[in-house]
Amino acid sequence: MTEADLELIGHLDGYRRGYFEGWAWFPSRPEQRVEIEIAVNGFVLTREKADDYRADLRAAGIGDGRHAFCIPLELDTTHSGPVSVVVRAVDGRLLSQGQITVGNEAPTDPEEAEALQAFIASVLGVPGQGVPKDAVESDPPINFIVYAATRTDSLPTALGAPEYSYTFVMNAFVPLLEKFGAVHVVSDPIREADLLYKAHLSRGETSLFLSFAPPHKTPLGLLCPTVPVIAWEFPTIPSAIWDEEARHDWRRVLRHTGRAITLSQFAAGAVKAAMGADYPVVAIPAPVWDRHPKLESLPPRSDDGARTLTVNGFVFDTWEHDFELEMVTPPVPDPPSADGIAEASVSGIVFSSVFAPQDGRKNWPDMVSAFVAAFSQTRDATLVLKMVCTDPGAWWSRFYEIVTRLPAFSCRIIVLQGFLDEDKFVSLISASNWIVNASTAEGLCLPLLEFMSGGRPVIAPAHTAMIDYLSASNGLIVESDEEYCSWSHDPRNELTTTRHRVSWSSLSATFREGYRIARLDRTRYADMSKAARSTMKTFCADEVVGAKLDSFLGLGRARDADTPSELMRASALS
Repeated sequence: MTEADLELIGHLDGYRRGYFEGWAWFPSRPEQRVEIEIAVNGFVLTREKADDYRADLRAAGIGDGRHAFCIPLELDTTHSGPVSVVVRAVDGRLLSQGQITVGNEAPTDPEEAEALQAFIASVLGVPGQGVPKDAVESDPPINFIVYAATRTDSLPTALGAPEYSYTFVMNAFVPLLEKFGAVHVVSDPIREADLLYKAHLSRGETSLFLSFAPPHKTPLGLLCPTVPVIAWEFPTIPSAIWDEEARHDWRRVLRHTGRAITLSQFAAGAVKAAMGADYPVVAIPAPVWDRHPKLESLPPRSDDGARTLTVNGFVFDTWEHDFELEMVTPPVPDPPSADGIAEASVSGIVFSSVFAPQDGRKNWPDMVSAFVAAFSQTRDATLVLKMVCTDPGAWWSRFYEIVTRLPAFSCRIIVLQGFLDEDKFVSLISASNWIVNASTAEGLCLPLLEFMSGGRPVIAPAHTAMIDYLSASNGLIVESDEEYCSWSHDPRNELTTTRHRVSWSSLSATFREGYRIARLDRTRYADMSKAARSTMKTFCADEVVGAKLDSFLGLGRARDADTPSELMRASALS
């Protein structure tokens, strides 16, 4: 007997706060769970089993009470207008009260509708003609609709937030995606993604929405097939709801999207641990290698001669300041020149680090104190800190607090505050012997990939995402141990996961070893430099990353004319 032969009883209770709630069961087989699907304007957008527990169902004699469903589906009817929703079993049988209209009947504001049409025209140009039904398209054009949780114009206030790096990751992917199809960057996917999807569909073109965002900020309920691209640095994924936002339980979102891309094997393992070993998830790093072509030919740092660093902002140099215990922190300095350009000359052995100082995972205070402990009497050791922030107040007072508590030291610390364009950034890499990381957890760490692409070996702990590319051949590994912590965006601060506590003594000792190698063992340093560059070429070059994307998403894959591509099947789920 099939499910279609069984008596089905079920009811849609309603659509509340972004959730379709109700229940369904087979009275003759109460142990079997009914699979529910929701169709919006004729498109099936999600499928989930009715297996949640409700005490009222149990009290009413409806099996063991585990026949309820609460399915998240965001419907932005403010801009789309009312939509027709059907809630049914996957065999097509409608639940009681399962056909409803969501949204009011008020027409869309004419000016807003005109603005949205202008947006479509600006992206697509002159609208194409519809494709005749008898036309044979061997490989329909692919359109990537991409979105980052942090927009470029909001980066100044978002730097250091848990998801601040997603814009940089998306920007690294865009040139690679353009090799497969057209790329459309949107800032408001709820308003824009489905408009693009429908316009592409009318021209016989497929679309895929790539959400460069953590799942709790990934839009749901779109007509366009959605794939989240996730940077994650913890061994468990959020599996609870707080602040009345169901998407904080990432399992609900991932079940809805049906697949995901992570930036590391570590994150992919966390997803599979929560979703099951057969959940479609793939680890694909950001394609950094081809984004900085000047780095491929950058020679290793084979001498300790003077190099000039330039920044649009200001330079703080510990050699130009005196520090006393418990001294009052002076005000942040003004840019030294009218054009805002500041310079610093560095020589000797240079260790560099690039990070957002307000991101607590970066653990930079330990880096500063461990460096000073290692080189308190070594004048030709320099630590360069490139702060990724617009407000120097994010590090200024904390930096003074650290250095004024340390004994007098001869080594040098230079802080670069301000913008580095491509040439200035390459100059920083060229002037560096080592790239340093002391983080407690990493979702990928783009600066490490960039410096390694320029042939700079690493000083860092080998944990989380860094396991994918760090080794004894391309870096010096700092010891670390796991400790309990909370997810970085969880306001409850419950100890639900782990991070890595970096050994301060190991970090200091590794600084000293890095100095010794760069100064006295040039052959080994050259080998490590070569290994760093070689690792990146095989890890995050367009050719490598593109092959992984193609394998997972079916981009440009040859197919028979009568066999729809993976994207076309996803675009026509109903």
